[in-house]
Amino acid sequence: PVIQTVVMDEVFKDRPQHGLPVVNAQDIKRRVRTMPVIRRGAPSLAMPSEGVSISAYEPLPIAINDSVGATDVNNLKLIGEQGVEAWAAQKTDSLRRTVRQTSEAIASQALTGKIAWPIQLSGGGTETYEVDWGDPVMVTAPKKWDAEGAGLTDVVKTLMAMRKGLRRKGFGGGAVKYWAGEDAFLGLLKLAEAYQGDAIRVEFKDGSIIVGAAEIVLRTEEYPDPVAVNTWRPVQPSNQVRIIDPSGGHVMPRSEEHTSELQSPNTI
Repeated sequence: PVIQTVVMDEVFKDRPQHGLPVVNAQDIKRRVRTMPVIRRGAPSLAMPSEGVSISAYEPLPIAINDSVGATDVNNLKLIGEQGVEAWAAQKTDSLRRTVRQTSEAIASQALTGKIAWPIQLSGGGTETYEVDWGDPVMVTAPKKWDAEGAGLTDVVKTLMAMRKGLRRKGFGGGAVKYWAGEDAFLGLLKLAEAYQGDAIRVEFKDGSIIVGAAEIVLRTEEYPDPVAVNTWRPVQPSNQVRIIDPSGGHVMPRSEEHTSELQSPNTI
């Protein structure tokens, strides 16, 4: 069955098979910008380089297994072929969900511009796998939404500044998504409920608020820390609002080798 996760489903929809062991850094770092025109017959202009210090990223695999003990094997003899198939499907589904949850957590980190994920060492302990693309565009709200005297106009100003910042990086020309953490959403909710005018469109929906032409969606999803016990990390920071361009080139290349391996019953 399909496993749904918000970041992979709404941001990293493009998940092509990637046959190489590395991903070219320039393919990720390029951005859209204006360029000078040229005279007829003149040579074309090269796309500007972002000046990255590395030439490629090396994605690391998520490889897990689930062993079957002698007692389980003896018990399986008693439940028949259909029972064994159901048991194997349950085992496989558990592995699939673990891989998906891990991918979702790493994708959530990628939205911050940096991945820092533990690598399990064969002798025990962990190191950190890091990929740093740089800080996302940051915009400071003209006035905090929970500050005294704040109004819905300040919300509109913030959203306009966010959209402008995204466009200056070559994105945000079409439909965009707005995600709000819990505290930011509650601040918006109070302002929207107190608004008495009709110049700004305000509409309340299940899990979101429409302000003008923007729909701000509440994001409360979390993922468990892979090392720290009983520690959960939010997909969206509680006091922030994020703007996302779905057509901004978000891509999650998949290794054909590991994808086919996960789908094989031989992993059980």
